[in-house]
Amino acid sequence: MSSGSIENRKQPRIEVCLTARLEGTAAEVRIADLSDGGCYVDSIAEVVVGEMVNLNILHDGQWVKVSGIIAHHFPRLGFGIRFVNLDAKQQSWLSSLKRPPSLGPTEQVGTSDDGLIWHALDHVHLTESRIM
Repeated sequence: MSSGSIENRKQPRIEVCLTARLEGTAAEVRIADLSDGGCYVDSIAEVVVGEMVNLNILHDGQWVKVSGIIAHHFPRLGFGIRFVNLDAKQQSWLSSLKRPPSLGPTEQVGTSDDGLIWHALDHVHLTESRIM
């Protein structure tokens, strides 16, 4: 985004790298960031701002279909989609993508007073390899 751009996002986005298919095209595209309200798609596909699209997103071996409206387009770079008409299952799936990965049995997670997330390990196993 250029320094003169106005930020219109209502929800925070997280960086992701998800494979997706834009219905009506044969190519796979990449989702670069995601929020409850939309996503940014890295793609050279030609789209029109205001156009309604269907996007199939692959995660953990499952395809999830979402619908949205093209919010902005940067030709030959990508475009932003604002999700519309999400049902409860789709909203739950999007929320699950934004949770931290599940922690192993020896890890605990907490939040500091300044909102930072920390991880504590019960034990740490370090190995060292040297080539002589």
